[in-house]
Amino acid sequence: MKLLTIVIPSYNTEKFIDKNMAYYIDERLFKSVEILLIDDGSKDSTKEKAMRYQNEYPEYVKVISKSNGGHGSVINCGIRNAKGKYFKVIDADDWVETKNLVKFVEYLKDKDVDLIVNPYNTIHEVTKRKQKVVNFKNVEYDVEYQFDQIAGKYFKFLSLHGITIRTEILIQNGIRLTEDCFYEDFEYVLFPIPYVNRVVFFELPIYNYLIGQSSQSVSDENVLRNKDMLIKVYAESVRYFEEVSSKMCMEKKNYIENNILKFGNSIYNVFLRNYKKNDAYNWMHIYDCKIKEISRYYYDEIGKKYPYIRLCRKKSKVYFILIAKILWLYKRVV
Repeated sequence: MKLLTIVIPSYNTEKFIDKNMAYYIDERLFKSVEILLIDDGSKDSTKEKAMRYQNEYPEYVKVISKSNGGHGSVINCGIRNAKGKYFKVIDADDWVETKNLVKFVEYLKDKDVDLIVNPYNTIHEVTKRKQKVVNFKNVEYDVEYQFDQIAGKYFKFLSLHGITIRTEILIQNGIRLTEDCFYEDFEYVLFPIPYVNRVVFFELPIYNYLIGQSSQSVSDENVLRNKDMLIKVYAESVRYFEEVSSKMCMEKKNYIENNILKFGNSIYNVFLRNYKKNDAYNWMHIYDCKIKEISRYYYDEIGKKYPYIRLCRKKSKVYFILIAKILWLYKRVV
């Protein structure tokens, strides 16, 4: 059994494969790690380039080809095929800090936990600025915590780029992400939480996340274009946690609810960030109705937690534009 499975979702990533796979080629990783390079129906030479690594390192790299189903479908495929004790996702256009990954694998050898949280780096494609992102505070490294004791206290949310999950949790609890959809990474970091108990924090960043690409699904223009996917993930998340809420303690419920509210709020912010587009105001009210239909409870709670959303819901474009400009200025200041 391998210690760590790294899933690399790949769709038309021929220009990244050779550059980023080079960071994984370290003989200290070969025995303990498996790389699942999953080709999601690419139309370029992604599969052919990936196969060269499998042919050269057959005990280390495995290529899986499937029909196109989106990022979530790749992670679902990775879960089904994973042989490692722990599970991590690193996108094909991103890469790892090799020396830190080696240290991380050594660190995992005497660990028996459900979740490992660590910092990650962002690298801007244009400016090349590298920034360390730490989404937690006041923790002791290499100390085992209970999730319900620290959620909301030491961290308010988790990121795909900074977590490694026990594979058994994903498999045994049937964790499955929405397919043919962007933004399902929100599901990936939240759906396992009802089953996560033991948590440790690792000090070093492993994941280098490339940002600033115009093609990224998180760019303002693309998020607006993919707004139906946002609402789909939001609806699925609400449905999922209504089903499993009885299995959780109050601390986990509060943590999950706060994250769902934050995600719901992000849908409104899509329209606010695109306020200069003529139809943004009308779209916001259409999606406001959709959020209310999905869950009146979360609809009301979003308004309570984010008062500016209550103002946006008023039938006044003046409020909408004013709030959008204030948020724009706030973002520039902070």
